[in-house]
Amino acid sequence: MPQTSPAPAVAPPPGRCPRGPDSRIARFASPATRMLLAGDGLTTVLLQAVLRVPLGIRTDSIEQARASVLGDTEAVSALRVPGRRPCWSRHSRLLTPDGATVSFNRVVAPTARDPRVDAAMADPEQPLGFALNGAGLTTVRQLHGVGRVRWPAGTGRLCAFKTYTLHGPGGVLAFVHERYSPDWFSAAVDAPAG
Repeated sequence: MPQTSPAPAVAPPPGRCPRGPDSRIARFASPATRMLLAGDGLTTVLLQAVLRVPLGIRTDSIEQARASVLGDTEAVSALRVPGRRPCWSRHSRLLTPDGATVSFNRVVAPTARDPRVDAAMADPEQPLGFALNGAGLTTVRQLHGVGRVRWPAGTGRLCAFKTYTLHGPGGVLAFVHERYSPDWFSAAVDAPAG
């Protein structure tokens, strides 16, 4: 039997080295929720794999406004944009084939930083990650926050959320805030040890 040499080890990109479980994520009781919050690839692909259905998109709004009037200081700070800089603000949701909302998404991106990002932000027909990949833009995600907030569909239940920035050529391209339906991804946390 011929022997083959082992494949060379490939180091992860800078800033993507595993550092052990993030304590903010580890406190969620549901393994599916932890996997979703820890994922650093295309969220839509991960959601489709977990739910085993194709997801559609409904874009609720796409607009441009100066950073100072967006009302999202976390996004503006993460993107490092001055208050007068025009930014995209895109609200969308991912839906099951029967119309149930799986996630609410808000993306903020400076205009005119990369024409591929501008085209993706203005496209109401595709999830942002799909549009960016289709344009040949490779991005890296940097997690900013995870936690629990009220699910915006009016039920009053808590849902899991995460925020992250998308980095590409030239630096930070967009700030993303995703909230996940508690119907599929429980926001329950383990009781604190003590």
